[in-house]
Amino acid sequence: NPEFAAARNPYFVDGQTLSRQRRFSDYASKDTVGRAEISGNFMTGDVKHHILFGGDYERFTFDRLQTRYRPPAYNASSTLAILNAVNIFNPVYGNLPAPNAFVFNDTERQRAYGVYLNDQMDITKEFKLRIGGRSDNFKQNIDNRLSVLQPPAQDVSKFSPQVGASYKATEAVTLYTSFAKGFRPNSGFDVNRNPFAPEETKSGEVGAKFSLMGGNLEGTVAAFKMKKTNVLTADPVNSGQSIAIGAAESRGIEVDFNATLPGKAQALVSYAYIDAYSASSVLDPDFGRVVGSGDPLINVPKHNLSIILTKDVDVAGKRLTLGLGEKYVSKRLGETGTQFFLPAYSLTRVFGTYHVSKQWSVTGEVTNVFDKVYYPASYAALWVAPGAPRQGQVRATYKF
Repeated sequence: NPEFAAARNPYFVDGQTLSRQRRFSDYASKDTVGRAEISGNFMTGDVKHHILFGGDYERFTFDRLQTRYRPPAYNASSTLAILNAVNIFNPVYGNLPAPNAFVFNDTERQRAYGVYLNDQMDITKEFKLRIGGRSDNFKQNIDNRLSVLQPPAQDVSKFSPQVGASYKATEAVTLYTSFAKGFRPNSGFDVNRNPFAPEETKSGEVGAKFSLMGGNLEGTVAAFKMKKTNVLTADPVNSGQSIAIGAAESRGIEVDFNATLPGKAQALVSYAYIDAYSASSVLDPDFGRVVGSGDPLINVPKHNLSIILTKDVDVAGKRLTLGLGEKYVSKRLGETGTQFFLPAYSLTRVFGTYHVSKQWSVTGEVTNVFDKVYYPASYAALWVAPGAPRQGQVRATYKF
């Protein structure tokens, strides 16, 4: 992995010699989940209730081992070998320094159970009200093999309510709104061996569902806002560690609709506008920059658009479904606290399914048809993930 500290990387001086960390990671996890639900209907006067009652139990074990070699501070006498460096324009590989400094060596065990109850009430033919909630209990024990002093066990209980309502304004339009709180455990512990507080969310949504032109045009328009607290963020003092003090918010608009076009072709269109930003101010030690309240989150595009067109045709008395898809993703911030943005991109795919019989079908697909170079995500300007080139696949499916 590239070394980000400017004092350790000559790339920030000469623009061509890249120092790298060498890391060894061995992670293993086992997750077992059981769930049971009961649903049913009953009447109280003129109100019909749709009840869902359930519970789940989870056992999760996570073994984590990571060691690393980190290059020392750069000076004029530093060699490529000791820096674990390559010339990015003429790389010579093969230097393999031993990653012998421990970063993590621990085993985490989680036990969690929850019960939930939801009741959708048909107050009238047009107006429906939904209320419910979930109660969670989370237990966590961590064995940190790098220290005699162990992180304390954690036992947390939380109730998360939710409420929603819908109103059928006309035969074609239904309005709805919802609000919910959420709860999700965080894995790991901070530099002081304190386990992280669970992540909590608050979310709200308002929208409308519509069905027009005799059902030939259906869709949903919604506006939403979400806030997360106890988000894991980089420790401002101890590089490589985390703290659960971060907060992030997102708000936006989503539009989804499907339409029957002339010639019985089908169109599915999805668009999302998302404004995601930090709601707290935290120093990122990897880069030495402050992520301020209101700063955009990395790798979150403001605009996402997807269009899929399909049409069924008859071939030798069998149905052949042909499809064309287009995906657009706008530019995204690519490194914390900078003006480095990943460029926008659009990708095209084609696909088809031939229904040989009621049981057999054959599907073919080609993605990134025009073999575009694009970058879906990054951690920093020195650490960018390239997108997949043109790919094709054919598969057969048998149903019974």
